[in-house]
Amino acid sequence: MADTDERRDTDAPVKQFIEKWWAWLTGYVKRKMQERAAKKKQETPSDRAARITATATVWMAIFTFALVLVTVGTLVNLKIQLREMRDATRLTMDNFRQVQRPYLWHAKSDALPVYTQPGQQVAWNFHIVNFGSSPAQHLVINSYITLGVGDPIPGFYNSPNKEAAPLPPGEDRYFTSGSDTKITEKEFNRLLFETNSIELHATISYSDRYGANYTTGVCIRHLATGATAYCENGNYIK
Repeated sequence: MADTDERRDTDAPVKQFIEKWWAWLTGYVKRKMQERAAKKKQETPSDRAARITATATVWMAIFTFALVLVTVGTLVNLKIQLREMRDATRLTMDNFRQVQRPYLWHAKSDALPVYTQPGQQVAWNFHIVNFGSSPAQHLVINSYITLGVGDPIPGFYNSPNKEAAPLPPGEDRYFTSGSDTKITEKEFNRLLFETNSIELHATISYSDRYGANYTTGVCIRHLATGATAYCENGNYIK
């Protein structure tokens, strides 16, 4: 019982404050409404028209400001959507080009490089095939042959071979790479029976129908067994 009485004594001042505050607020609102009504009765027609015009002007300003905000928000949203659409279109086109692009790669090489008697040079035929879905255009083939382990007999770049005709999908085209270095047939036979003593390096640059540029690199080594193997480096498609 003591706790209940103590709680009632504590709540009583709060309740009285709320009742007084509510009575004051109600009286204030009524008084302001009465003052406003009395003021309107005393208005002349011109004052009333001015007040209505001022109120309408304020609401028009508020409406105009809100309209500007909505318009700006709409424009920003449209700009964002347009950028997203452009990005999506660009991504779709990039993916399409990657799927449809030409892919050139080494198909095969002659089993053995050969020694040319008149020029005293080493020559090696190799084949390139387009494994992609569209023609490869503007082909430029750079190739060279290195001779000897560590290239003690230097090989030199051949002049770039520019192909005027495009390479359609599935077509096999062969090229010949040669060494500018002249060696004797005895030196050639010695290199022929050594592993990794004769290497063929080729770089093929080409483009697709959209003008995008690509590069294929090939490096092949001759083995003493007569077989060939790809080098550890220099083989790629970009």
